[in-house]
Amino acid sequence: MRQDWSLLKETKGLLKQYRFRPKKRLGQHFLINSSAVEKILTTANLKKEDIVLEIGTGLGLLTEELAKRVKKVIGFEVDERLCSISQKVLADFPNVEIKREDILEVSPTDFHSLGKFKVIGNLPYYITTPIIFSLLSWGKSLMLAILTVQKEVAERLISPPGRKEYGILSIGAQFYSQVEKLADFKKESFFPAPEVDSSLIRIKMRENPPVLVKDEKNFFNLVKVSFGQRRKQLVNVLSKGLNLKKEIISHKLSLIGIDPKRRAETLSLEEFAKLSNLLQA
Repeated sequence: MRQDWSLLKETKGLLKQYRFRPKKRLGQHFLINSSAVEKILTTANLKKEDIVLEIGTGLGLLTEELAKRVKKVIGFEVDERLCSISQKVLADFPNVEIKREDILEVSPTDFHSLGKFKVIGNLPYYITTPIIFSLLSWGKSLMLAILTVQKEVAERLISPPGRKEYGILSIGAQFYSQVEKLADFKKESFFPAPEVDSSLIRIKMRENPPVLVKDEKNFFNLVKVSFGQRRKQLVNVLSKGLNLKKEIISHKLSLIGIDPKRRAETLSLEEFAKLSNLLQA
């Protein structure tokens, strides 16, 4: 494993060699912390038979470490020049395939022939949430995802009810997966340094959701409506959002022991499930 100075030197060397200037607006920050790289590799529990999809190959330095440890790496890089650079850097690794594709435009059906796989990526901050929601929809073919995300997003993913970070992302992630925060990375772990710190998270898909809901689409619509005005009382938000009389909403909430004056951010996953099922009755 390279040391910090070696990673930084190699990163700067490649940027200079290919005359590439990172674009902060596209989240192009390259990991130069060897301990962080080692943490990613270790927590992914990589095996020789593994297939790994990497989101954002960048300069290909992490991709190279993955390729040494697994059967195949399929990297997705939306930047044309970075795609070209990483293909050259990884030319000696026949088990690496770099695709110039946006991961948000990739369908899980594209990978049915691969069987189960793992996902690793340093996610661009500006599209982190859409990527996570997309991955959550991939189903059981996704064994686990090891992702570097903005620290604030990590807190939202793992947040329990009652905190300001708790919201739609928290419920979506916890409904479909077991999500953990594994480590925090200082902004100096990247070059060029971003404006905020990052966190490493592990998302492991559940065999089944932890709560039973009659209709997932209606369940998540209820969650979305409820958090539309998160600071207002639930009875008022749901009455307007679901186009139902306050008396009806208040009665149904009371039937399952939820005070109509509570706010969405105080409801647990189980309470949202009960309410969704009752509204479908």
